[in-house]
Amino acid sequence: MSSDCLDYLIKLPDITKKHNNGNIENVKYIFTSHSNLIPLSNHKVKIKQLSYYETSIVIRKKFDESRISNTDISKIHDLSEGVVMKLLQIMTYLESASAQEVISQIDIFDDAYFIENIPESIIDNINILKTDKNKANTFTLIKILSVLKNGESITNIKKTKHGRELTIVNTKEIIDLGLGIAIHIDRNTTIIKITPIITDYILSIMSIDEINSISEDYLLVSIVESKDGFKLNSVNRKIIDSEFNTEGDNGCVILINSINKCLLNLKSELLSLEDKEKNETKLNKLKYLSNVYVYALKNSSRFKETINSSLSIINSLDEFIGSDKYKYFHYLAYSHRMIGEYDLAMENLEKAKNTLINKDKKTQRMLISEELLLLEKKDIKKSINLAEKTINEERNDTVCHLTAQVIITTNNKEITKKDKIEKLMSIEKKSRILGFNTLSNNILFRLNKYQDNSNKLKNINKILSTDASQYNVIRARLDKYQILIENNMLNEIDERTITELKNIYDYLFTQRLDALFNKCHDILWKIAEEIKNIEIIYYIYSKGILIWWLNSDKKTEKKYLEKLTKLDEK
Repeated sequence: MSSDCLDYLIKLPDITKKHNNGNIENVKYIFTSHSNLIPLSNHKVKIKQLSYYETSIVIRKKFDESRISNTDISKIHDLSEGVVMKLLQIMTYLESASAQEVISQIDIFDDAYFIENIPESIIDNINILKTDKNKANTFTLIKILSVLKNGESITNIKKTKHGRELTIVNTKEIIDLGLGIAIHIDRNTTIIKITPIITDYILSIMSIDEINSISEDYLLVSIVESKDGFKLNSVNRKIIDSEFNTEGDNGCVILINSINKCLLNLKSELLSLEDKEKNETKLNKLKYLSNVYVYALKNSSRFKETINSSLSIINSLDEFIGSDKYKYFHYLAYSHRMIGEYDLAMENLEKAKNTLINKDKKTQRMLISEELLLLEKKDIKKSINLAEKTINEERNDTVCHLTAQVIITTNNKEITKKDKIEKLMSIEKKSRILGFNTLSNNILFRLNKYQDNSNKLKNINKILSTDASQYNVIRARLDKYQILIENNMLNEIDERTITELKNIYDYLFTQRLDALFNKCHDILWKIAEEIKNIEIIYYIYSKGILIWWLNSDKKTEKKYLEKLTKLDEK
């Protein structure tokens, strides 16, 4: 250590006092080093990855919407994986290039970046694992977890030929060497995740064949086939819903890798006729699997992941998806509408209509329903015009026809409240008889705007007992708890309810459903005030302020700051 450096450290307390009104009681000094300092090994600071909202705040401090759109921010967050150093690297490039140019740059994190940002001790540890035959299993685990970027449980990792020999001894070694972390999602679920920068480095030293082979091996571990069809495995689903999900989910990443492997095989001139047929069969299965996987994401109300996966599949496999392209654009339109991004929803809906080759009635009606609901948010006059056209042209036992009736009834200012209730109840009954439960329950939500609390609760309970949509179940639960609070019935809210509300809160934060997030925030705050749980208040305030700042919602920000200040004064 140089004398200047030593002198600076000696004077540091005095410098701190000078800039902190003479107080150093609550000041903490954090030092970083590329060297492994044994005496300080028990003193560590765990830095979490940035959330989407935190990434947005960092970018918005430097660039406004005229330079970088909210969609660009979402892509930048996925590219940076919430890692501060990666974000700073991206922002350096943004100084001299457009967002699209930076996002599309393949080698933005090159060898020089890894050398500069990964400590030598970490590189040395990786090289030891790579060359020491006794450490082969641990290095295999690192490679698997680098492909499964969002992490996985050792139980699931052991389910394939690549992971069969791996144990918790290997996971402990990865953690001890500072290459990854263990994340305890709940009592039954612990995943191992490699640090993102290290993941990128490991992938850069792996062959394409190796990456594709691991992807193919874990495809049906991340995406599970059951009697009801394909679905996310429970661990993958929990990762998606947690704060640790930083980019395209594991299922989408390994799907694309598996498809690329098949496409690469088919280009080989050395492929036998038999192998060619096998690869073509596998490719068709992967094409089907891609569609049902994204459909499963959409149906499970994972809108952010639906958007990411749809865009990844369209961008990576444009020619491969062919006539199915309209489906992905429809998934994008639906998901963007659900999170309130109506311009992007309309843009993708138009693409869905333009890429629809087989213009069958069922698909056309599905797109009409989507357009009716989207126009209701963007241009009510156009929505009513389309609704009238739909009623005249479509059968009265279709979802689009009933949706059109609902829109006209809800938005007709000449109809009395009593007539609206009667008409909506009639449409809901018909819809329920036809088996359109989601539409029926959405009508009940509209009905509740005109009804008393007793009838509201009756409708809410009906929704909760008949709807499979997580989004609608959350809406119903929030409405129910809001009614209980408004009627001073907090005695019906127990510890289980609070846990459920916290899970709902985290889901809404992750999925960027701002309106419902604010509603849940208000409910949780009131409950926490009543039961005097300051931990809940601090937790939800720390997340809420990110959203209010980004949305320039100074009114809500001020409201809760005043509430928090009053609590701190007590």
